[in-house]
Amino acid sequence: GDIDPRHLVDYLTLARTGGHAMVYADKRHTASVSGAGRARKLISVSYSTLVTAMFGLTVRDTQTGCKIIRRDVLTEVLPRLRERRFAFDLELFVATNAAGITDLHAAPVRLETRVAGSTVTTKSIVRTIRDTFTIYGRRRANHYAVYALAA
Repeated sequence: GDIDPRHLVDYLTLARTGGHAMVYADKRHTASVSGAGRARKLISVSYSTLVTAMFGLTVRDTQTGCKIIRRDVLTEVLPRLRERRFAFDLELFVATNAAGITDLHAAPVRLETRVAGSTVTTKSIVRTIRDTFTIYGRRRANHYAVYALAA
């Protein structure tokens, strides 16, 4: 409820005109606006720092859920994904990286202050960190590797 779905129209236009594999919301983009409080911003920056250190991704914001993804990209990576909660976004970026898909485009987003309360709880933070280490283990075990099919 904190991201206006109208962003998807802008992201679709960016994806089509730029031929991008994925256009994703980046709350750290210079043109982004966030109504999040200090604690939420600190959690976000801390998590993205952990993700950068563990995975070396060039994506600065793996957790803002608004994305447009080309069908062929989804067909390639979706069968390898296991996460269903907050870590799904991270796993998507890890799998695209392992598949050699690099044309990912960060786009600005406007995050409103949530009226109904935050979905980020201590329990969800702990679970996401646990899931992050699970994804790290999968990556080390080449779970996301793309193998050419024999003809």
